[in-house]
Amino acid sequence: MDFFTFLDSSTALSPWFSQMFCVGWDHSDATPQQLFHLLRFVGRQAESAMLLATGGVNTQKGLIFSLGLLCGALGSLHARHFAPPPLNAVLALCGEMGHCACQDFSNSAAATNGLNCYRTYQVAGIRGEAAAGFPSAVMIGLPSLQKLCAAGRSLNDAAAITLMRLLAEVDDTNMIKRGGLETAKRCRKQANDILQDTENISLAALTQLDHQYIQNNLSPGGCADLLAISLMLFFSSLYGLTS
Repeated sequence: MDFFTFLDSSTALSPWFSQMFCVGWDHSDATPQQLFHLLRFVGRQAESAMLLATGGVNTQKGLIFSLGLLCGALGSLHARHFAPPPLNAVLALCGEMGHCACQDFSNSAAATNGLNCYRTYQVAGIRGEAAAGFPSAVMIGLPSLQKLCAAGRSLNDAAAITLMRLLAEVDDTNMIKRGGLETAKRCRKQANDILQDTENISLAALTQLDHQYIQNNLSPGGCADLLAISLMLFFSSLYGLTS
């Protein structure tokens, strides 16, 4: 997995997110449960396209789930509103669909990373985030991006610092998978320590942390997904896609 793998997978996935928006639009009269299952079907096709593009590497499976729900909710609500739909309505619909996904915890025999983390540590991961209306993105990620960009930070720097904020606050199931629960906790503390002097955070410090993660085979993939959701909400608010 490298930068170019993500380019390949992002290119392959782009039309699928548009498709998920269209699913929501075309089925705006569906119940949240019905819409969830329609989106899950399309999401599995998107996952297959991702794996084909990356040679079997899972780069963004969690993002297919989370952005898929958001795109589907936006499509469904846009079809019902002449004006951009209220953000709280979008998040509420995501929450209802997220509760459907949480049924996997008790009904599924699959051994995915997210399900294993829940069964072992009771960490609900991205399913729990979705069921709660993505609170980490709404209450941590989005305000951080808005504050940092308003203070003159570049979008790249704002996103990098926001990723650290999420890492300091969120139980990342990918970190738990790679390093175990105690390592994930230490990484949260380390991120929090780095954030003590937000005004003087340097990209050099983040680059050093990146090298450390690579050396220890760690990846905050769950927080990266939440950053992507935060960025989507950030741009949606800028361009009037939600109100």
